[in-house]
Amino acid sequence: MVRRWEAELKSHVELLKICGTNFEDIDTKSIKSAAARRLTAGSIQVVKHSYAGNNLQCDLLIVDEAHSAKGEGTAFSDALKFQSKKAKWVLILTATPFSIHLSELNRMLTLVGSGHAHAAVKSFSLALDKIYHTPPSRQEYATAKDLINRATKAIDAIQKQVVRHSIDDLPDEKASLGMCEEWKLADTHASADELELLLRMDRLLRIAKDAGMDTRGATNDARFHVCWQHYDETLAGLVEPIKALREPKKSLMASHLRHIKKLRKVVGPHSKMIAVAEAVVATVNQGEKLVIFCHHIATAQELTLCLAGLVPALSPTTKLDATVWETAWQHVFVDLDAAKQNPNLRDTFIDWLGSDMIRAQTQSWFNSTPRSSTALLKALTEQHARHHPEETIANAALSLFQELLKSKSCIGVLRDADIYPELMPGATGKNATGRVLGVCEPKANADLFMRNNSQTP
Repeated sequence: MVRRWEAELKSHVELLKICGTNFEDIDTKSIKSAAARRLTAGSIQVVKHSYAGNNLQCDLLIVDEAHSAKGEGTAFSDALKFQSKKAKWVLILTATPFSIHLSELNRMLTLVGSGHAHAAVKSFSLALDKIYHTPPSRQEYATAKDLINRATKAIDAIQKQVVRHSIDDLPDEKASLGMCEEWKLADTHASADELELLLRMDRLLRIAKDAGMDTRGATNDARFHVCWQHYDETLAGLVEPIKALREPKKSLMASHLRHIKKLRKVVGPHSKMIAVAEAVVATVNQGEKLVIFCHHIATAQELTLCLAGLVPALSPTTKLDATVWETAWQHVFVDLDAAKQNPNLRDTFIDWLGSDMIRAQTQSWFNSTPRSSTALLKALTEQHARHHPEETIANAALSLFQELLKSKSCIGVLRDADIYPELMPGATGKNATGRVLGVCEPKANADLFMRNNSQTP
């Protein structure tokens, strides 16, 4: 992220010189990402979160991934409180606002000097909590109206300090992202049993908190709405503590627990998981590849297992074995200077091109199946990759290799893939037939996963 921020800032230098009358003296040398030191006028320092404990006295302090500071009493949160008093202005950025609780929002508002909004936000938060702690009544319309009024006041109080946008709010910038459209899934609605599971878990966790049990996180966790793994793990963690409670909370919670266990035996895979999996299968059957980002690890784990059971295996139909393909690719790369300068990385990349799944994809682009090494080399150098009529398959591979060399992280993957070939997307070894790979900590079926922060499979 430091490298990306530095590159992004430097990319605006020439534009500012043209568009801004007061920026003639601006220079890329003013943007630094080394160790944090005392800033001079007109300089910009880009550092990691670990520098938050240093003295970062400046005019404007920008904190990216600011949701990391939402926790009360964490080292990073405390450090930012200190820094917010040193900086003249503070701007905090986050792309994951949905996980921020209202009380955490108030703490983050403090960082940007918006303590005046605390009362309105807290008033709305208390009104929400009141719904679950007061006896039920028939005044639902009055309750709803009160919530709307309090929410409106909270929004009015924070609107000058909180800016919330998505890419849809920037139509002029959309073109830079290339083709982008909303992925329409099948119209899925939660079943009555699924809704009951969500409501019972919400009640169960709220009673547990009232009883003094150590239950962290939201009672209506976003993960419960898309997968069952985290739901089941949360439920399992409540079984033993419930036994130690006193009446009547013990009986009330035990009742919810029995009903939930009964429903979980009836309710199969999560409806959201099935909808995504079916859309993925339909897309990959058209020859496409997909990268799916999940907000939570539990969601990624469950989706990986679900997809692995539905996406059909794939193997090359060519009569030529991997060694013939490897020889053909060696001929393609023989004159490339970047390949000559990085022979080990070249061989790793060619080894990946010769893996079963990548060969199967490449084979699908040929007009006919090559039956000799000469025919294969001709097909690679004369025929085009799917959706790329302007570039041959060979040139596309050469371009990809050179692009990978430009990135430190990609070079690292190429180096490590010599020992751990499963690090390369689309292949888990030369004899792989699986088409699904999850990048997260595995819970089961470890061969389907690659750990996000480890080089080992």
